[in-house]
Amino acid sequence: NGYHMRNLVAGYRIFGERRYLDLAVAYADHLLELQSPRGYWGTGYGKIYLADTGSALGLFIVLHKHVDKERQRKYFDAIGRYVKAIEADGLINPSGAIGTGWRTDKSGNITGPYADEYTISSSLTGAEIFTWMFHRTKEDKYRRVAYRALRWILGTMRSDGVIPYVLAGEGGD
Repeated sequence: NGYHMRNLVAGYRIFGERRYLDLAVAYADHLLELQSPRGYWGTGYGKIYLADTGSALGLFIVLHKHVDKERQRKYFDAIGRYVKAIEADGLINPSGAIGTGWRTDKSGNITGPYADEYTISSSLTGAEIFTWMFHRTKEDKYRRVAYRALRWILGTMRSDGVIPYVLAGEGGD
């Protein structure tokens, strides 16, 4: 739903329809309530999946300039908790790629981080979220993660210009 809400923000910017922005803000407020104490969000299908989370957090980024200072602080704090969890849990690969998220067993219990290289997580979390954090804080550690993630993504590009869907541990390409 993060993508849909981001589209509503774009609709607000293009058409000036305040109701689009209000709906996106209400959804973002709901997302804030769903963040786990560890810093992640569940995806609704049993595991923590960084690609979907990156999509949703992109909403906080596009809303940031349209909301009051209190919401801006809440968005920043939520993204900051998410980023710290990724760093602490070893989901940033030496290659620069960002991991998939967390593994679960057949019963849906979280068993540990799944740090495999993944194109979507690397794009939405590595490049987008860490770039935004760098622009907000000017802390070089965020710039380095964003740069390395983007360099890894572009390094996967084939000679025909296609960036493949890489999820190596799952055999995805």
